[in-house]
Amino acid sequence: QQLQDINKLFTQVRIAPYTKNGRPVGYRLFYISPSCVLNKIGLKRGDVIVNINGEPTTDPKRMMELFGDLVNMTGVSLDILRNGQKKTIFVEVE
Repeated sequence: QQLQDINKLFTQVRIAPYTKNGRPVGYRLFYISPSCVLNKIGLKRGDVIVNINGEPTTDPKRMMELFGDLVNMTGVSLDILRNGQKKTIFVEVE
């Protein structure tokens, strides 16, 4: 349900572009509300979302489109960086 209201979702999380060596890498999570779906699926403060379903999140417009597309999907794969280590989280969307 939270994914259906993208505006509400972004009131529960704070993200900012993350770069390394001057190049965009993805988006870093600075704050996640305890009740936010992103918290419930295992994302943590400091994680960097690198890909959503295999697509890079380096472009802000495309990042918003990818989040908006989640309401029509049955599952989502998130590639993240956590403490410098790559990790993939797969979540079924109800």
